[in-house]
Amino acid sequence: MEFVCVAVTAICLLSAAQSAPVSVCDSLLERLPIRGREEILGKWVHIGESTNLPGSAEMTKMLVDSVWLNLTAAEQEDGIIFSQIQKSFGICSHVTSNYTIRDNAFHLEYPIKVTAVMIRTSCPDCLVSYSNFTLGENEYHSLQLVSRRTEVSAEEKREFQKQVECLNLPQVTFLDSKKELCPDPFTSPNSKSIDVANTLRNFDFSQLVKILTSSKAVEKLTDLVSSQLPADRKVLQS
Repeated sequence: MEFVCVAVTAICLLSAAQSAPVSVCDSLLERLPIRGREEILGKWVHIGESTNLPGSAEMTKMLVDSVWLNLTAAEQEDGIIFSQIQKSFGICSHVTSNYTIRDNAFHLEYPIKVTAVMIRTSCPDCLVSYSNFTLGENEYHSLQLVSRRTEVSAEEKREFQKQVECLNLPQVTFLDSKKELCPDPFTSPNSKSIDVANTLRNFDFSQLVKILTSSKAVEKLTDLVSSQLPADRKVLQS
């Protein structure tokens, strides 16, 4: 599940990792059927991710404190609403995307095209998803680990890292589990979370890879985030 704020949550392309034996990888990468949406609804905390989208590891480390997802049922039976709540620079923001379930996968058409499938995990309260997403004329891949908990065990992280190796994806970027999560902007009356939907709607995703591989990437993305801050917080950040 792409999640979404692709510009700040992916990892730069590294040389291919050494693959585990085929038999081990077959087990680690077993695809799970999507029997219904009820079992995956609710709150999920972003633990770690690996992707071959260039430049994003640095952006994640620079810009992202914490991320969590709230999955709710859409009115249509095959729909799920993904709300991503993120903290950057101590500021909370959120964005909502509408996924549909078909052909045993999750699909997003806007603002970017994403197809995601569920991968087996031994973690009892985790989800592992493998996503293909398109930016401009290029297709990229990512593997994401989320959990009902804010922190998973070292063994559970190692299993995820092995899955990443089996896919020949770059090294995993894990978020700091000690960083505080933002409150739910839809249920917290005093929430000051910023809705970044308009920013993403107007963002030129066809130029994203150029931005991420540019020496000006940090400056441009920092300016993008800063443009959404209230005036008093811009003063504090300057």
